Amino acid sequence: MQLLLIRHGETTYNVQGIIYGHAQIPLNERGQAQAHRLGQRLKQHHIRAVYSSDLIRAMHTAEAILAHHPITLVTDVALRELDVGEWEHKSVPDVQQHDAERYQQYCAAPGQMIYPGGESHQMLQHRVMQAINRYVALHQENDIICIVCHGGTIAAIVCTILGLDINLHERIRIDNCAITTIMVENGVMQLACLNDNTHAAS
Repeated sequence: MQLLLIRHGETTYNVQGIIYGHAQIPLNERGQAQAHRLGQRLKQHHIRAVYSSDLIRAMHTAEAILAHHPITLVTDVALRELDVGEWEHKSVPDVQQHDAERYQQYCAAPGQMIYPGGESHQMLQHRVMQAINRYVALHQENDIICIVCHGGTIAAIVCTILGLDINLHERIRIDNCAITTIMVENGVMQLACLNDNTHAAS
């Protein structure tokens, strides 16, 4: 089984460096073009299912894949990005100035600190892996499954598969509309390709 983990296309918040998790921010023009190229790249794949975060930036990216495949999108709140709570819509300098103590806590343990009013990357890792394991149980050995979600979500999955401490999630680069491929054989997940953005980088 192949799991194609796909980050959503670019948004204005990505460009501006604004922190966001569950905010409903749509794709910008470049993000829409990235999603279109993603759809073109995957149109010859025999995709069995497409699962997506229910946030619009992920759903709009998933729709570019579905334009070439006669299957129905399945949305799942478990695939959402990290809930950043009170840091939603803020820049890093804003947080450094107005919530300096918690920002230092984040720097010390970026995977374990619970965002004020939100969750930690450790909590994100737990909820998203429950979803991934559920999808694997639903599908057959030769199926290709697309999972359209978010950078933090994909990094949490990769940390799990490689046995990495979740505090290292920031060292895993996941670009907009990049594909990270996970192979599942005999119940074992292996990272086959990380952050393939050759179709989306231009």
